[in-house]
Amino acid sequence: MKRLLCTILVLLMIPVWAVACTPDNPDTPDNPDDKGNVSDLLGDDRFVIVRDGATNYKIVRPEKGFKSSALGAGTISDMIKSKCGVEVGLIMDDEAATEYEILVGDTNRPESAAAMASLTDTNFSITVSGNKLVIAAKNDLMLECALQYFYENFIGTAPEAEGVFSIAKDTNYVASNDYIVFDRPADGNYLVTYPNAEKEYNVLASYGSGTLYNLEYYAKEIYTKLKDSKTAGVVLSSDKLFGSGEVKAEWREILVGGTSREATKEVKKNLAANEYVIKVVDNDIVVTGLGYVTTKAAVEKFMELIDTFKDTSGANPVYRLPEGFSYKGTYSGYSRWPSVPEYTGGRLDSVTDAGKDSYVSVYMETTKDEYTAYLTALEGAGFTKYFDNDMNGNLYAIYKTDAVVVNALYAPAMSSVYLTVENAYKVTLPALESENVYTDRGIQSSLTQMKLNNVTDSNGQCHIFRLCDGRFIIVDGGGNDKKGNKTDAQNMMDLLKKLSGGEKPVVAAWFITHLHGDHYSVLLEVSEDYKNDITVESFIYNFPPSDMVNGDTTKIEQNVEKAMKVFKGAKLIKAHAGQKYFIANAEIEMIFAPELICPNYVTFYNDTSTVFTVTIDGTKTLITGDASPNTSQIMCNMYKEYLACNVLQISHHGSYGCSEEFYTYTNPTDIAFLPVGITQQGRLTKEKENVLVAKMVKIVPHYQGTFTYDIPKK
Repeated sequence: MKRLLCTILVLLMIPVWAVACTPDNPDTPDNPDDKGNVSDLLGDDRFVIVRDGATNYKIVRPEKGFKSSALGAGTISDMIKSKCGVEVGLIMDDEAATEYEILVGDTNRPESAAAMASLTDTNFSITVSGNKLVIAAKNDLMLECALQYFYENFIGTAPEAEGVFSIAKDTNYVASNDYIVFDRPADGNYLVTYPNAEKEYNVLASYGSGTLYNLEYYAKEIYTKLKDSKTAGVVLSSDKLFGSGEVKAEWREILVGGTSREATKEVKKNLAANEYVIKVVDNDIVVTGLGYVTTKAAVEKFMELIDTFKDTSGANPVYRLPEGFSYKGTYSGYSRWPSVPEYTGGRLDSVTDAGKDSYVSVYMETTKDEYTAYLTALEGAGFTKYFDNDMNGNLYAIYKTDAVVVNALYAPAMSSVYLTVENAYKVTLPALESENVYTDRGIQSSLTQMKLNNVTDSNGQCHIFRLCDGRFIIVDGGGNDKKGNKTDAQNMMDLLKKLSGGEKPVVAAWFITHLHGDHYSVLLEVSEDYKNDITVESFIYNFPPSDMVNGDTTKIEQNVEKAMKVFKGAKLIKAHAGQKYFIANAEIEMIFAPELICPNYVTFYNDTSTVFTVTIDGTKTLITGDASPNTSQIMCNMYKEYLACNVLQISHHGSYGCSEEFYTYTNPTDIAFLPVGITQQGRLTKEKENVLVAKMVKIVPHYQGTFTYDIPKK
């Protein structure tokens, strides 16, 4: 039943600005406090809907009317049944009227018409007329409000007595038409306040271009709308620019997202993972969800609401909301599997769309004991442990059923747990070590950095590991520039054939670190022109959805995945931090994947680059792709000396990549590869991070030519 109710309640909102229309009525439903007192529930002052486990009532909805009428009628029936075990039947208003009815919305009954006649477009009523309960509003939006108020304040708070459900006969509630006006200087100026990214999302470094991210953009949308009304007294600000102690009495705030203000914190405490709220708190207005996606939904609904409630009687529109207004919505974009136990430790900070019917929930202020207790709860709920890993105290585990996969990661440095929940039907799990069956052919394992065609200024990346059984692991591939008659794709094919001794190359795993053209473009041509000349067994990657990044990557992702699917039988594996892949004599461990930046909105796409180690015969290579200063700091905090390696790939072509602290932890001992073009060779001596690495080991840039490093056995 709980699952059914959650489904039905999708996209309905909870208003709490309703007040009694007569001064004699209290502000909350008049229900007895002593639960189970049947005589009180059946008193002469009660409107009795269910008694003795039976009912004479029908719930009536219009044959043609507001869309919320049908959902609301069904939900009322389900909630009453859940409350007292009796199902109230549903009928359309084209059926004959009866004496006992619950009227939902714009039915053809005279009681509905009478109630609606006294309403405006911006309020609703819940009243008793004879033996009929009438829930009325003049539009779909207000009816949704009325229904949610009824769910919360009538059914939800009703005393529990077996077989009985009743409400006060004098119920006569009408939503208030008193308003706060929040964009007129005479009423006090407003700050439109968004959270500083470093505070709100525990982001551990700043971008070189500042801390602009998408919630600032949405706050600016609100600011611009109010400012353009010509009556506005609004200012755009972050909660860091104006601290809570600096907001003077004459300033009020529209708080967008998880700001540091107490009003925001209080509102967030009562939110579920996929909910959002617009709530007036002491004339401030909180507009938030638990993460970027739900906050975005809250902002979009807020813009709709202020258009609904605006006063257009003057020369310019005046924006307003009812006093005490509260609006709770459910974002339907997250797939929620009721079979997944709730994490009961710490504080739920956010839920973020992870694409492909999956989501990431982030819990803050949690402990190792709470994490392990959750794993026990998963087992108790029928989940089976598939894999676990300990990376310097960072604990990762995969639990699964036939329908759901849960990736659980505990990061003690942030006191955080990341739960990535996926649809099992859309997930291919990494093979276990026990499944790594291969023949050691005695082939020298190696790592090759390929010279790219555009030596002048190309920053593309192409690295190829050769394994002892003759198969390969490819990292990215480059930008597919052309020189003479050959593209980078052709050069890579020639190189693979050479490294395989003329045999048809078999790629055990092809990693695409992120969706930048200088990293994935070679794959596109290989899939078109050389698909019959190469065998690919798996692709490993993690591309966050466009909703979470700066720029629409949807089409790029579709093209790349289309290219992957050309190789029949190739597994498509979504990478997560903590995973291991066992391939011949190589053990690959995923160090960083995009979920670790959740719930921050990605403005610098390099933040999405996966980072992993490839350990072959005791030699550990760290592949960083285009890892950024931001993700670099997260890895430093999480792993520290665990980042140590023998072979290093310097991140982001040696510019604005990983930090000096990061490279100090990596402490490479053998060699470092730098995929950089000749016009950027100055980075070797000018970028302090590269200078630091050069003091540790020799750096080999790709513009010097294709270079193969034979991997020694440690």
